[in-house]
Amino acid sequence: MGGTANATSKLRAARLRLRWTEEDIAVRLHQLAARLGEQAPGVDANQVSKWERGVRSPGRYYKPRLCLVFELTPEELGWEPTPRLLQDIGDLRRRLLERPPDVAVAAQVERERLAATIRHLWPVDRTLLAGLARMRSELAALHGDRRGLAAAVGVRERQLGRWRTDPAVRELDEAIRRSRALPAG
Repeated sequence: MGGTANATSKLRAARLRLRWTEEDIAVRLHQLAARLGEQAPGVDANQVSKWERGVRSPGRYYKPRLCLVFELTPEELGWEPTPRLLQDIGDLRRRLLERPPDVAVAAQVERERLAATIRHLWPVDRTLLAGLARMRSELAALHGDRRGLAAAVGVRERQLGRWRTDPAVRELDEAIRRSRALPAG
């Protein structure tokens, strides 16, 4: 059985294993909603914190989505694998497979992640750089780089790759200045 204390500790442990913040979980849930073509969920870092502390429990909407975000089973997150929950997870997976990749959504997600990285001085990690590389190639394939988007992303990718190894203040100021000039779409 998945008791509340068990579920909260497992949810927090799953997040910490990935070295994600509570805000990262909220962002991942927003990204998943965008990939599914759903309205943005009303979740933020504060809500995730309440789930982890046992103040609140994720409802029917969030449990299957959290399973997808963490790529874990309900049991691994401390929840009872009810038929309804398992069906909801299966339905969401099918919906994801049926939807074509949305390059515009991916570009927006990576742009937001880049802005958050710079705004909060989070470390530039492999995930961010891999996302930028993927976005660059998808933009080039989709648009033939008519608008120079892939080139702009490639420049940002190279800058952040250097920034990752040399975090000097001068480089940070330059990355912030350039990120504000990143094309919007």
